[in-house]
Amino acid sequence: ASISLTFDQIMITGGGSPPQAIVRIFTLSSEELKKDSWMLTARNAHSVVSCEGAIYLIGGFSGNERLNSVERYYDDQKQWKNVAPMKQKWHYLTACSLKGAAEENIYAFGGFYGGSDSEINDSIEKYIPSENAWTKLMITLKTPLWACTAIPISQNQIVILGGKNKN
Repeated sequence: ASISLTFDQIMITGGGSPPQAIVRIFTLSSEELKKDSWMLTARNAHSVVSCEGAIYLIGGFSGNERLNSVERYYDDQKQWKNVAPMKQKWHYLTACSLKGAAEENIYAFGGFYGGSDSEINDSIEKYIPSENAWTKLMITLKTPLWACTAIPISQNQIVILGGKNKN
């Protein structure tokens, strides 16, 4: 998974088969790819999101198991640290941050918690950074999805695009 840090830099996290723990920064203007840091857990099929100026790695697959772990990046230390885990383990999820009236939170959607069509997730979890806590929301996706994209379009709306509802 990757995320834009600036208009000129992209952070590339993990991925691969088997999953990797390396984090690299690609600078567009110089076309340079440099190692930046190491994640605490090698993972692929995860989501990466920026929230309140910090980068978070969410869920994924370690090569052996689905993950509910979440890591936060501390740029000044070039280091990742664990924060509160999600309520359930899932991979191929999507996530985004949404700045509401009070604060910015992370929302995670869909993904797999198993390997069959009946184990595609319709859950939505919300992370509140100031509380370092995840909550499973009572509302769900209309259709269980994996490999979709979440895009905030206002202070109280997120659109889910694409994805699959079969394995």
